[in-house]
Amino acid sequence: AADTNSSSFFGSSTDLRRTMTIAGRALDDLAWAVCVRGVALSHASTKPASLVSHADDVTGAAPTGKVGSDSSELGAVAADAFVPSGSPPESCEECGGRFPLSKPPDFVLDMSQLWLCAGCCLREDADANPFQFMRGNLEQVWLSQARLFASHGALPALCSARRQLPPGCLRTTVLWDPDDAQCAIVANALDFAFGEQIELVDLRERHGVDQMLNKHPDIPREDVCKAASMSGIFPSGCWMGDCHTHPKVLLYELKYMRAVQLSSAQRVLAMECDYLAPLQDLRLQLGSAPQWWLDSRCLALISLCLEREKYVVIDGFLQEVEWRALRREAQQLNESGQMEPGRRKGTSHNMDVEEDLMNRDDRPYKWTMLDDNMAYCGDGDVRAPSVRLDTAARDALVHALKSGAPGVRPSIVGRLARVDVREKAMVTVYRASSRGRYQQHVDSHDAKFRCLSTLLYFNEGWQAGDGGENRLFTEGAFSIRVKADTAPLANRLLMFWADDECPHEVLHTRRDRYASTIWYADADLLVHDMTGGRGPGGLAQVVAEDHAKVMGHLQTAFPVAPLRFVDVLLRAGLPEEEAQRLHALHSFLAYDRRPPAWIAWDNGKRALEGTDERISELLPPVP
Repeated sequence: AADTNSSSFFGSSTDLRRTMTIAGRALDDLAWAVCVRGVALSHASTKPASLVSHADDVTGAAPTGKVGSDSSELGAVAADAFVPSGSPPESCEECGGRFPLSKPPDFVLDMSQLWLCAGCCLREDADANPFQFMRGNLEQVWLSQARLFASHGALPALCSARRQLPPGCLRTTVLWDPDDAQCAIVANALDFAFGEQIELVDLRERHGVDQMLNKHPDIPREDVCKAASMSGIFPSGCWMGDCHTHPKVLLYELKYMRAVQLSSAQRVLAMECDYLAPLQDLRLQLGSAPQWWLDSRCLALISLCLEREKYVVIDGFLQEVEWRALRREAQQLNESGQMEPGRRKGTSHNMDVEEDLMNRDDRPYKWTMLDDNMAYCGDGDVRAPSVRLDTAARDALVHALKSGAPGVRPSIVGRLARVDVREKAMVTVYRASSRGRYQQHVDSHDAKFRCLSTLLYFNEGWQAGDGGENRLFTEGAFSIRVKADTAPLANRLLMFWADDECPHEVLHTRRDRYASTIWYADADLLVHDMTGGRGPGGLAQVVAEDHAKVMGHLQTAFPVAPLRFVDVLLRAGLPEEEAQRLHALHSFLAYDRRPPAWIAWDNGKRALEGTDERISELLPPVP
């Protein structure tokens, strides 16, 4: 991500957003096509009449225009019948009911490959992976099953039995209009699949609605009490509307509460006893001296924890005066309006999808996939001069780990050997007023060169009920097993690997939550990304095709001390002349120190090519 002050090098963000929107919708359409091929009903000609007896009812189950963007297409999905592999049996393989059957797509996690009726399919889907459901375009499949389920009538006792509320699970409120046919279809399916987790509130019952909304006075009544509509109010205090036509978020939240497995008390205690407490004992022995964590005993614990647990927590990382200065500067950035909402950066097609996953209109407390607010601050940023103190400390720790200082585990040395660069500090606030959060992700997903994530928190007096924890999951895409919930306590440094070993999310916060994130990167991969990995002359070709990408890296990448940027480039294999030219441009782009003679300069491409004579002002003198 580029600093907002350097947008002149990057063209129109509107064009980029439009392109990403088109691409995103195309991918959604492809996902839907894949689902349809494997999930829907078996073809009428391949099964007994008893299995298709409800087809006409299904086709007309929802009013025209109510479900999705094309209700006729959805009706065709439910009634027209598709051909999964194999032939269907006479009855549902779960409950024995003689209803139309379908088989879940084999790529959907946590679902069997049995032939199921719509009711059993809804029940089984309730326990399926929430993260995969959110990223895939599976809500239309769910809606087709809900419509089919509405035609079933009486159900076998095995299929209709109510399940127990998951331990620690709080109920979600669903406000709905029973007079609307589509709301009735969705409410019926929700009650069957998640009945123990939801409280259905009839919008016609004014007293019940008032009683519920009195518990959430900040949620706008006009948004959640619309006629012929359905809304969900979640335990976090957030809400989502139009759930009768776009139930993706409501289903995700209900699935999440069922599926995600919290870390055991024994594991939490073991982490505390094995690593965190001994590390803090050493801190006390060392008198909380500046950079106390460079002691060989501390480095041994830190590297051992990174090796075995994939993350480490270091309390008391900076001196008190340093982290307090950082917090003050972060608050000033927030209060002066200099933090950019992450959901508005314009590079995600999720900004424009119908179900509004990004709260486009900034409605109070409306659910959003992410709601971080950020300002990128380099070492020379006058808005946050204390960032330099923070980056110097983190560089010292990373350098000690990568250089094999006494006590460091060999595996950590090898893993960090080429980590010669870091990105600008991303100073963030997650605001209580929006219940700020960030959905599960991997930090290297869109930046493959990222190797190590480091986060420093600035939140004094944080309590358990304040939320905002960094939830770290076990290794693997769509992991539902929680490894650790780390509270964002003041002067706490959290470090973890930036790849698929450490998927994570930020939980909803009820207090303004400040932090600074710095990613450490593999220099070989970053330079490869910057030059296209095309060998000699590769940089010139990349500059000719997309010089903005090169400029972006020069603005956001910093060498890990004690290296200089030119050292990083040479170690990554760039020719001397190109390395010196990029180093010269980096010297003012990254540190906000443009020479006076270059105030009006805006032709980054010519400078990268070496055809702008003024570049000689910054190059080292020829011997």
